Amino acid sequence: SIYIVTTDPPISAAMRTPNMRSQSGWAAAEENATRIFANIGFDQDSITGIFLVQDQENHISVLRQGIYSGATQRALAVYAEHASQNSARSLVASGQYPGYVYLITDYLDINFMAPLGKIIIEIAANRFVNSDYLTGVYPGAAVYLSDLSGGILFGDTALPLGNAITGNIPTSGEFTNTEAGEYYYRTSRLGIYNLRVNVFVPQNQIFAAVNDT
Repeated sequence: SIYIVTTDPPISAAMRTPNMRSQSGWAAAEENATRIFANIGFDQDSITGIFLVQDQENHISVLRQGIYSGATQRALAVYAEHASQNSARSLVASGQYPGYVYLITDYLDINFMAPLGKIIIEIAANRFVNSDYLTGVYPGAAVYLSDLSGGILFGDTALPLGNAITGNIPTSGEFTNTEAGEYYYRTSRLGIYNLRVNVFVPQNQIFAAVNDT
């Protein structure tokens, strides 16, 4: 669990200290955070940044490469944009950075259950939801990542298919009429998370594949 970091003494001490980057314990906190997340065994292919953010000026980059890839700038912008977000089971998107989705949850002082900052995990959406195999078989297919109500987090913006699930999710496993034509629609919730993967396959390409066999 990402909440392991809230019980680590150097990290919690740093997060409780104002202007933590100017304090002597900051380096130890960064080293411990890096070690803890490495031991958790997160998906290094899709996760491009992990941050403990006290405020805009004081933060820890757990993945060192994030410092150089622009992930820090993105995370701080998302921190400001989604200041009230607090969920380890949901993701949010940013209009500024459409290629990424973010898990944002409070970093809590476990003694008083008071928030000291945020844990922000940046995920490259195209690696998290990889549709290469599907589109290799059906070139017109599209995959969208959404929240449970159909709000689009990531998908093919060149097609208007996302409109088909916004606020009125079609029946999974059936054909549905969209602005782009008739599509076979399938959706599945991702485990305990407040997320859905939504798959659209053009009806004519499915029947073409059947006729070719």
